[in-house]
Amino acid sequence: MRFSSSNLYPPNIFITHDPGNRLRKMQTCIGIAFTPNDFWALKKADLSNTICVVLDVLRFTSTVVTALASGATGIIPVSEIAEALELRAQDPTFLLGGERKGQRITSSLTGGAEFDLGNSPREYTPQHVQGKRIVCTTTNGTQAIRACAHASTVYIAALLNIKAVVHQLIKDRPTNLVIICSGTENEPATEDVYTAGILWEELQQHLRFDHVSDGVQIAYLTAKAIGHEPKSIIPYSKNAQRLLSIEELRDDVPFCLRRDVFQIVPRLINNEIKVH
Repeated sequence: MRFSSSNLYPPNIFITHDPGNRLRKMQTCIGIAFTPNDFWALKKADLSNTICVVLDVLRFTSTVVTALASGATGIIPVSEIAEALELRAQDPTFLLGGERKGQRITSSLTGGAEFDLGNSPREYTPQHVQGKRIVCTTTNGTQAIRACAHASTVYIAALLNIKAVVHQLIKDRPTNLVIICSGTENEPATEDVYTAGILWEELQQHLRFDHVSDGVQIAYLTAKAIGHEPKSIIPYSKNAQRLLSIEELRDDVPFCLRRDVFQIVPRLINNEIKVH
């Protein structure tokens, strides 16, 4: 049995030799990834029997939820700016969205093309995105999704839709569940860890797992310590403080730190995020 360096993941997704899947059937597991430094292990892990829930509360997963609730027909997450430009060249009807270092991608990074949208969920209104497919690339959020794209199921979660995601997981009754926090730069993001804790607090009332990683318990204790008012995380969130310091982005923080605004569950299907 092989574990990730941080031992935060469900151990049975790292089994390298298990004839007949005997060991995998022995336990149900829930684990967590806290930072982009954990993504390498996810890329190598056997996620064929694993549901992944990706969090990037400030801001990409909040933007995805908002865009789909506003009528966008799909979000295609890509890792690199060049990939987004190539897809746009193949289909000019695609909108381009995303950020680098928190700011909308401009011609200075693309060599000429301006992205239509940034990574602010407030931009993704029905007026701009209804009926549209959007190609997105961000610093961490799209990387997190790509890292687990080979999982059996990938859901996109934010505080904005956390209860809907919990209800979906209760229906699914996963054998293995990994919560993936996108982080800030290469560090954990308080808002992601907090939301992971809220998810587990709600989920454990309905589902039992044989193995719960210490990382999940850390997230749970973080949520318990901060309480049920999401805006209480602001003093502890590097990402929130950074966004609040940028005049045109500061309103993204209270927008994203609202619970259960939307009752949709975005899912990655054939490399495109759609409403489940």
